[in-house]
Amino acid sequence: PRERRAADPRESRFWGFPVFHAAAAEGARVEAMARRLERSKAERENAKACKARVAQARRDQLRDYHVLVRLVNRYGACPGEIYCTTTEPGAAYEKFLATRASCLVRWWRRLAGGPYRFSRSDVLARSESQPEA
Repeated sequence: PRERRAADPRESRFWGFPVFHAAAAEGARVEAMARRLERSKAERENAKACKARVAQARRDQLRDYHVLVRLVNRYGACPGEIYCTTTEPGAAYEKFLATRASCLVRWWRRLAGGPYRFSRSDVLARSESQPEA
């Protein structure tokens, strides 16, 4: 193989003179480098934020699962439609139970006027007005 000689500056196309770069070309190179640096920094921040969002979603999902388990243990099985069609079945089941409870309360108030419909004086007045047999 041919052996390589060290490059002699006199043999270069610039005859040994220092190479001059125009300020505009240097400025454009520096600006391009700065843009690349900003872009890579933004990509790193975006990746970090994405990881944080995924971690937060996992924590929310686990918290919702614990809510669902607590409610199922207390109030019975969750309807299949709620469990299969929502991303947060615990919150949906909680809302479902709250709606059912408020319907039951409204029904009781309409039917009997609530558990404290009659005061003591009303009860006494009703018993006095009824003839004894």
